[in-house]
This record gives sequence, structure tokens and C-alpha cells, in this order.
Amino acid sequence: MHLLEDLPTPASAWGGINLFWPSTNYVGGYGKIWWWNNYDIFLVVVAVLVVNTTVLFLFQKQLRLRAMITTLVFSSGVLLSVYQMNHRPVDFAYSGSTSRYSEMERQSKELQKELLGTRLYNVMARLDRRLPFYF
Repeated sequence: MHLLEDLPTPASAWGGINLFWPSTNYVGGYGKIWWWNNYDIFLVVVAVLVVNTTVLFLFQKQLRLRAMITTLVFSSGVLLSVYQMNHRPVDFAYSGSTSRYSEMERQSKELQKELLGTRLYNVMARLDRRLPFYF
């Protein structure tokens, strides 16, 4: 899952990810999003998990309906995430190392604040600082 999540991030020094190991071909590194501060996409993923878990409990006997709803919710989440990634006003792509790292980090934070609004962004930033993993 982590490798798939790295596909839209900058290729940096390694030129993408070795998704089809042991092949030596690297893919990805498109620079559509920055390394972190993708709170909007994280919230889409959390919403999909919450809604689908709720549907699984509410429709325990209606298996066909449950499958249709969870597939629709999952597909909508994927499409919304892809849309969000591909419509960033900033191109984060670079290779090798960059002297613009701090600037790109600042732009990523500003973009997230604009997308989520200041209040929700501040909640997510506090949560991000408290959690021992990056999203």
C-alpha cells in the first residue's frame, strides 16, 4: 500500500519506486502531491473506511446491496482522491535533490490550508504532530 501511495509523490533521488521488484524498472514519481500534508486525501480514505464499516454493520443480511454500496463508496473515494491529486495548482515534481525543498513544503501546507479551511487544517496539523506516523 505504501508503494502505491508513493506513486504520485516526487521521484527525488531514486527516480520513482521499484513496484515490480525484482525488475529494475522504476515507476511513479509524478510529483502530483508532496511527501506529506495530504490531509484532504487522508480524510477521504478515513471517510471511505467509516462509511463502508457502517454499511457492513447496517446491511448484514442484504449481501448484494451491501456489496453494491461498499463498491460505490470505495470507487467514489478512489476517484475523489485521484481528482484531488491531479488538480493541484503546484507541480511538486523534481529529481535528484532540490534546493526548493522548504519552499515546496511551505506550498504544500498552504495548499492544504486552502483546501480544508484554516480550522480543519489546524486540527489535522495537530493530529499529524501527535501521531507517530506520517500521512
